Amino acid sequence: MKKLVILILFLLIFPLISAVKFDMKTNFSQGETFIAKVSGDFVKPLTTQDISFYRRHMQTSIIPEIIKMDEDFYIYASLLEKVPDNYSIVIREDSKNFTITDDIADFSIDTGFVVTDKDFSVEVKNLQNHKITISKKFTDNAESIILSAEETKKIEFSVDKIKETSLEIIQLTTANLSYLIPAYIFVAEKISSESGQNQTSENETSGFNPVEITIPKSENITSISTTKTCA
Repeated sequence: MKKLVILILFLLIFPLISAVKFDMKTNFSQGETFIAKVSGDFVKPLTTQDISFYRRHMQTSIIPEIIKMDEDFYIYASLLEKVPDNYSIVIREDSKNFTITDDIADFSIDTGFVVTDKDFSVEVKNLQNHKITISKKFTDNAESIILSAEETKKIEFSVDKIKETSLEIIQLTTANLSYLIPAYIFVAEKISSESGQNQTSENETSGFNPVEITIPKSENITSISTTKTCA
């Protein structure tokens, strides 16, 4: 009898432990880029095959991209051409509801995360029929970008001021919309000694700081370890 009670308690508690935790908005404008952060005690890493989107109770063709940074998974997907209605994202046995409203988003972006060791860009598209101003902030650099009606533009970002491998946040905002995009920036490690021997110059090969990040390749997730590898 005691073993049966323990088994029942385990079955009741386990789903709470293994449940997916969603960090995302519940309302998206038409054309807005879907971004979510999810976490949980996953026995197997998540892949795009574990993710489905539904409009009411019917599966819909929203195509996700996913990446693991540290202990969290980041997901993004385009909502362009999706009509206003009630939707949900389903990850394995867990789900989170969200709504696409009647409003049209100020702009969309072409990615929901960045992993790089060099300067990069994010493509933005003005979804309005009038000029908009996007405020860009990355590290301690901030500026404004003006887009004409329905204009598409690549916004450039520099990693020169980042001195060590780190997870940074890109902010792209207008008066009505804000995107927070995680960016994992790798910085090459320079090795030096008191005597000055073995010091790497800008033109010499140096190793990355020890770090591990999981990146999906096609339908699989591949673990890439940059511990003491060549830049």
